[in-house]
Amino acid sequence: MSISQNSSQSLGISQGTAIVAGAGTLYVLDNEPVTIGSGVSFPAGSYPSQILPYSPGTNGALQPESGGIVPDASTLANPTYLLVESKGKFIYVLNQGNNAQGANAQSGIAGYFLTTVPTYQLSFIDGQPFGTGAGPQCLVEDPSDQFIYSADIDDSSISGRVVDPNSGVLNNLRVATSYSLQGPATWCLIDGRTS
Repeated sequence: MSISQNSSQSLGISQGTAIVAGAGTLYVLDNEPVTIGSGVSFPAGSYPSQILPYSPGTNGALQPESGGIVPDASTLANPTYLLVESKGKFIYVLNQGNNAQGANAQSGIAGYFLTTVPTYQLSFIDGQPFGTGAGPQCLVEDPSDQFIYSADIDDSSISGRVVDPNSGVLNNLRVATSYSLQGPATWCLIDGRTS
């Protein structure tokens, strides 16, 4: 497959906030409300945002996956970041929330179990959404593939969780789950070192 020219493709969204690749699929995060009818994996209802899964097609055109639109957790708001964990089994959506200070009930991580055989499908991980600090900005998986951390701007902290490799549940760390920073956290970076 080769692309011979630059071009755009309308996805029918107006508030796309992230795009990532994982498990052979491109995921677009859209910060627009969506209404879902009855389905296998998600209860019918209104959700604050959505994930749109695509596979690259002819000349790089994005082809919608057969599972269709995937809603974000209904109790969270303002999704800003997507993470496909290293083994391609789980997808996490970071939601910043709408409050500007202190504890933020709409901040958190929505978690999804990814099934690609026989067809593409996402379903919520039991126990999600998972907590973060207030106003998380970014999400990273550590190089050992055991932990996920968020940088939280509204309470100047780093929040950490242990990834259960079988269920995708993000459990509390055995030590502190939050680490204070000198100032607001605005970005995450992993250098690849594990010691």
